[in-house]
Amino acid sequence: MVFYQDDKWHICPKIAEYRAYGKLKRSYTNNPKWWESFVSKWWHHEGLKFIEVTPTQAQLDRLELCNVAGIAEGFYSAVANYVESGITSEGLPDSFTQQIDLSNSNKLWKYEQLVTELIQEEVDAYNKANGTAFRDVHSCKNYADDNTYTHYQFCNDVWAWNVSMWETARQILQDVATGVVELPDEEEFVGMLPVFGA
Repeated sequence: MVFYQDDKWHICPKIAEYRAYGKLKRSYTNNPKWWESFVSKWWHHEGLKFIEVTPTQAQLDRLELCNVAGIAEGFYSAVANYVESGITSEGLPDSFTQQIDLSNSNKLWKYEQLVTELIQEEVDAYNKANGTAFRDVHSCKNYADDNTYTHYQFCNDVWAWNVSMWETARQILQDVATGVVELPDEEEFVGMLPVFGA
């Protein structure tokens, strides 16, 4: 969410959103032209668009704290996590307090994207194994109530799992926000989610 220029930290004005190998990706940027060049060079990157970044007052306040403290450019990761999500780590002054807030954070989007991708992978695997063409889990939901449909069991099971996935993910993120658990990395987060068919 931040970049370092002229001896101070700034908020990136844009998020670059694009697809890589079909998967949706996002990255903060202060250099849209670099992203335009990058995406145009590689066949597996497509659909680039830019989203305006609108920081909250809390994010602006944390940015100001970092600049007043004179935190050097070498601590990019620590500053980025703190400004964006209120997460403290090594490299920040001891006076900085952790107050995790994912409400305007790309981290929240990444966790949500992980859940979406995991659900879609199950639908795609079923399509491949059974010659079906369900577009996504919502397509399956259309058949989840018809127990005479050939693929009823899968549709019913995958929809129920989808609901469980989102309920679990939301609870994890709520627990992070209230300090019940530490913010997991992506691998830990996936490991906390229910497994399809288990």
